[in-house]
Amino acid sequence: MSCPVCNIQNIAQVNIFSEDEARNYVDGVLVGVITPEKLDVNLHLKIARKLSQSVEFGFGDTFDDFVQGGKLHKLLKDLIDNVYVFAAAKQYQMVREMQELPKENLSEFMVNGLDIFKRYNVSYLTAEIDSAEWQARSAREWMGFVEWEKEA
Repeated sequence: MSCPVCNIQNIAQVNIFSEDEARNYVDGVLVGVITPEKLDVNLHLKIARKLSQSVEFGFGDTFDDFVQGGKLHKLLKDLIDNVYVFAAAKQYQMVREMQELPKENLSEFMVNGLDIFKRYNVSYLTAEIDSAEWQARSAREWMGFVEWEKEA
């Protein structure tokens, strides 16, 4: 689908979780295995790694391309560290929202929980991946503006 104003093609939605993974997650929230105090490590890592790939793509290099401790190495590390913190905070908010759903009707809880899961992990994640790439690209370009050179 294209934007009716600027005619730019929208990015394709990203879906890194299977339907079974989504159902198991919502079920985990329902039974109390997943709570704001006990987040799911696998979901966290899968999201953070996907966002980290976008950061590296946007930055144009990986850690191995820089001297450890150099300015560009540190900037890339900070960007990726931020992605991991963001992924945890995002999951925390998603779990809190799911916990607020009424639990009297289990099938209704599952439908609404899956809607929340897909909003956070398809709709939002699609935008976050694009944003991570562009912010990393901008950070790298800014480094050039302030005349820091890539360290070999």
